[in-house]
Amino acid sequence: LKSVLKESNSEFPDKKGDGLAAIVNSILFATDQDLLDAIREFRNTPIMSVFVDAIGLAGTMTAYTVGKNAFTTEAPEFLERFLQALSQTTKIDIAIINDLKIWMKNTNDKYYAKHIAFTIANLYRRYCQSTKSRKYACKNGKNDDVNEFTKSIIAQCKDSDCQINALQIFENLPLLNLLPYAIQFLCVTNNSENLVQQEALRFLQLFDGKYFHWKTINKLFRIFYNACPLRQTITDQTLAIEILLNIVPNTELIGTYFLRSEELFPVEQEKWAYFYSSIARKRQTSPNFNSYWAKMRSFRVFQPNYAHRSLKATSDVSAINIA
Repeated sequence: LKSVLKESNSEFPDKKGDGLAAIVNSILFATDQDLLDAIREFRNTPIMSVFVDAIGLAGTMTAYTVGKNAFTTEAPEFLERFLQALSQTTKIDIAIINDLKIWMKNTNDKYYAKHIAFTIANLYRRYCQSTKSRKYACKNGKNDDVNEFTKSIIAQCKDSDCQINALQIFENLPLLNLLPYAIQFLCVTNNSENLVQQEALRFLQLFDGKYFHWKTINKLFRIFYNACPLRQTITDQTLAIEILLNIVPNTELIGTYFLRSEELFPVEQEKWAYFYSSIARKRQTSPNFNSYWAKMRSFRVFQPNYAHRSLKATSDVSAINIA
């Protein structure tokens, strides 16, 4: 291991990719003492960042245990990088995931607890995608271990900051049974919960439109119309647009709801500029959507007005032929 690190260090950064593969391979055959000695010896060398990545990517219990112990005590400056690398390993070990859950529960550092949770979520996502049966179980909320993890994240949240963190974690593990958790933050009356809405919308963007019911669709349109109890930001409205357009192939009435709200001279020009820009992009990338939108615009009541060309907004609509 040390000889590989020395050679890689001398060639760094010219052959960074080759060095990473060689280091990972060496780690697989190294003892825990070999790894610890190498961490101590190469801590202050250019190759150390690659070595940390390799320890995480190796995905073995030996590499994980040594990395966890070394980067929480002797070299804490590499802990975050180690967790990020571990989250990308293709070698999924349930024993490692279980230990990460215990570590997350016992740590007093909220910052690292969040990074540990990100890692667990990523590893569970890969675990769930590894076989058809696991994918089905996770998707339908039938995997007890995954359910326990998501419930523990939700249960510990008492404020908006924690709820935002929870949704960011769940973006790495987008499961259908988590949809109600995100949907509850849409179009709310409470100021603190309204802060969570934007992250909830980002989470909902990850799902196929066929999973959204009309109750949720109505909430999304109220955000778009700025008709919620609290004032909506342009960012939230544009996120709602993206989600609603993803639903269009499954629920055709959405197009009519959009077009009925068109005005000859739109007041919220930034929002409408984004809307027309999104429609134009979607028509270029989806033949089905293009056919659907052409059909919608063929109705006389929905034919475009030429005030659309002069919207004053920062969204790029220069190349749009009225969507």
